[in-house]
Amino acid sequence: MNTEACVQILNPEDNSEYTTNAILRGARYPDEATGLLKEDAMLFNKAPGDDGRVKYIAGKIATLLYDPEANKYILPPEKNSCKK
Repeated sequence: MNTEACVQILNPEDNSEYTTNAILRGARYPDEATGLLKEDAMLFNKAPGDDGRVKYIAGKIATLLYDPEANKYILPPEKNSCKK
């Protein structure tokens, strides 16, 4: 089941943290390399349209790591993060 959410994402490459909108698939599966969970998501931005309604601007489809202790998502290494 897809769920729209505002999620916090940690970027370990530069220790930055930001909040973005995402559509989460709702299915998490284990990542053997890190011991964390993985979840597929579509990251996007919202912007006001010319008519005043919300317009969605698609970003990218990514597989995010999820840390349940911190309740935050983590960007995996760039080479594996984007689906093609």
